[in-house]
Amino acid sequence: MGYARQSPTRHNPPPTSTGPGPPTPLMANEEHCKKYILRLIVIADEVSSKLVDRYRQELSLKKTISEEIAHTSDQDLMMTYLSAWLYQPYVEEDTKLLLESMLLETGHRTL
Repeated sequence: MGYARQSPTRHNPPPTSTGPGPPTPLMANEEHCKKYILRLIVIADEVSSKLVDRYRQELSLKKTISEEIAHTSDQDLMMTYLSAWLYQPYVEEDTKLLLESMLLETGHRTL
């Protein structure tokens, strides 16, 4: 019982958006996916830039507080520094939400 060996067949490659002819639904879907992914990248870039800016401002404030608090004898000013340190005025509520969203999306935080 021998099996007949089949000759390899050529498969036509899937249509691409660079090929000639009218666009197909597959090509339109590919273009939609590319645009969607590009938009996600732009959004991620905007969000990460916003987070970096806000945390950079917060770090600058904390550096200033750590330099100034050693030279302060006024109790009220020390309490102001402490409040600014703990309250984190540059890290707003939406900053925390953006950070948590990015952590969830990347799998670094679970629900």
